[in-house]
Amino acid sequence: MRFFTTGLISALVAVATAYTTPDYSKPPSGNPISKPGLQEAVPVGKPYTIQWEPTTEGTVSLVLLRGPSENIQPLYALAESIPNKGSFEWTPSTELEPDVTHYGLLIVVESGADKGAYQWSTQFGIKNPNHGNDESSSTTTAAPTATDGAEPTITKTTTLTTTSCPVGVKPTGSSSPKPSVIPQPSFTHTPSAPAWTPTFTPAPPQFTGAAGRNAISLGAVAAGVAAVLAF
Repeated sequence: MRFFTTGLISALVAVATAYTTPDYSKPPSGNPISKPGLQEAVPVGKPYTIQWEPTTEGTVSLVLLRGPSENIQPLYALAESIPNKGSFEWTPSTELEPDVTHYGLLIVVESGADKGAYQWSTQFGIKNPNHGNDESSSTTTAAPTATDGAEPTITKTTTLTTTSCPVGVKPTGSSSPKPSVIPQPSFTHTPSAPAWTPTFTPAPPQFTGAAGRNAISLGAVAAGVAAVLAF
């Protein structure tokens, strides 16, 4: 709705030249406004009497204002060049944006010796409880809502598969198989005895004492002499 308000201000500022431009080189004077009062909530769609004390002669114009006090802007003229009788009946438009303040009135003297003189009202509000309802209903799509107090139901499905085994065959499970033990052949080796076992008994040398030793010595000498003679 702010777009509408901004567009309305822009359009009506151009129309504002239909009334006399206030002489802002001078301070406001004359025609003090008593109603609406400070922060009074003026309802829309109903006749409302604006009141002021007429202190100038000639005609006046009434202008509706909008905005903060330090930067208030004209919306549009409520009445132009009406007799200065001190009152005017106004029915606020239902398109006005509701607010507790930030609305005001401007009285401008249109004729006579005081032409261009102006006066401000205090800031007041607009009461419009149904503002924007039509716009909301045309642009808002209702979202699905859950039943009060109800919680969403979550269903978990588990599928079991059963396999039939033939008689005599044990089903195998999913557990890890145990290691198989392969039997090892066992035997006892008994060595067989040889058919015969050679045995011998060394014969001890004959020992003849001193006579034997002498005979050996003589034999050796004789052999040596024979060898010498051979050469």
